[in-house]
Amino acid sequence: MARGLPQISMPPLIDRTLLRARVPPTPRFHHLEYDPAPSLNTSTSPGPNNHKPSTVSVFKITQNQINTLKAKSWEHGKQNQLQHIHHSSCIHMALCN
Repeated sequence: MARGLPQISMPPLIDRTLLRARVPPTPRFHHLEYDPAPSLNTSTSPGPNNHKPSTVSVFKITQNQINTLKAKSWEHGKQNQLQHIHHSSCIHMALCN
């Protein structure tokens, strides 16, 4: 077909059943992010009831919230960059004098 031959001994098989999504979707491997968090042993004194229960949450963040965080980090990063340039130029001028 690609070489322009008139006869094809075996026509191409376009079977996309393996690529379809399963209904309902079922994961094929274990997802660690959904396991319960391990206990945090921060107490120095031994004892079975010294730990406080920890809370684990998966947050749903919208695209608008992500864009807001990116904008805030850019403003902060730009300010840090300007401070660094000012500091470096002051050091350079002090060394040149």
